[in-house]
Amino acid sequence: MTSIALTLCLCVAIFTPQCMGGRRNNVISYIMNHVDELQQRQDAVTPSFGPICEGRNYQIYLDPLNWSAAKLKCEINGGMLAKIRSQDIHVAIVDYIKEAKLTSTIVNDAGKGLWIGLGDKDEEGRYMWVDGEELDLNECSQYQGWAADEPNNNDKKDDNGQDCVQLWKMRQFDWDDGYCNDSKGYICEYAACDPSCVACL
Repeated sequence: MTSIALTLCLCVAIFTPQCMGGRRNNVISYIMNHVDELQQRQDAVTPSFGPICEGRNYQIYLDPLNWSAAKLKCEINGGMLAKIRSQDIHVAIVDYIKEAKLTSTIVNDAGKGLWIGLGDKDEEGRYMWVDGEELDLNECSQYQGWAADEPNNNDKKDDNGQDCVQLWKMRQFDWDDGYCNDSKGYICEYAACDPSCVACL
C-alpha cells in the first residue's frame, strides 16, 4: 500500500506491548475489515506535517472521524492521539495551524475542531490521557489549555454529555469538551526519529 505515512518522521511502526492480546487482535481485525476504506482515505487525504516539539512529532489529519475512530487510526499508524503536555506544545500546534492556513479547512471540512487524546468517557469529571495519565482539573502544576468556562459537559445534543476533548476553532483552538460521536479532524503524536529534536520548531 502506497502511503503518505511512509514519509513521516517515524522510526518504525510496530505493535507495541500494549497492542498485544485481545487489543492487537482487534486492531488487526479492524485493518482487515476496513482496508479498502483506509486506503481510500489515505489516498484522498494528506496529513499536514506539524511541528516537532519536545521530541515528539505532531501530525494534523483533516479527514473527519469520531473520537474513537481517530484514536484507533493514530494507533494503527504507530502513534496515539496527541497528548498536549505543555503550553509550548499547544502554542506550536496552534501556530502551525495558522501558518499552514488550515483554519478554513478545519471549519468547513473537519468539524470545526481537532480531537486530542483526552477525555472523561469512563468516569464523568475524571479526565484521562490516552496513555493512562490522569489530568487533575484542580492541579495547577499540570498544563491545561481549557477555553473559558470549559469543560462544561453540555448535554443538549447527547444525554451522555461531552466526554472527548478537542482543540476548538471557535475558541482559538483552546481545549473544549465535545461530543465523542461528532466527526472532526484529529492530531496524532509520534516519537520523533531524531533524538536531537527537543525544541519546538
